[in-house]
Amino acid sequence: MCSLCFRVTVFQYTSHEYNHLQQTYGFTKSMSRVSRCLDNQPIERFWGTYKSESYSLRKYGTYEELHRSIHRYMHYYNNYRYTERLNGLSPKEYRKAAQRDTLARHTTKVSH
Repeated sequence: MCSLCFRVTVFQYTSHEYNHLQQTYGFTKSMSRVSRCLDNQPIERFWGTYKSESYSLRKYGTYEELHRSIHRYMHYYNNYRYTERLNGLSPKEYRKAAQRDTLARHTTKVSH
């Protein structure tokens, strides 16, 4: 199982205790340089949306229930949640369209 730990504040990453926990449990730290908030924007948007559309609407009796809820919501969010800011596409559809556009531009440049 791959685990990713995302933190907004930096001090945890420089803490010897935090680094020891990361090595002991083998999770991956997600962090860019200080003041690079744009790197955090997609995950911040996801968690904010999850909290307002799912998490806050119910109580979880166990960690497993919460875990399943997060995974179900991630699947929904990436595959079926259409948004205006993505031109009415789901994130998965938007990525596919962007990849097609990039490939088409690259192919056009190579053939000329």
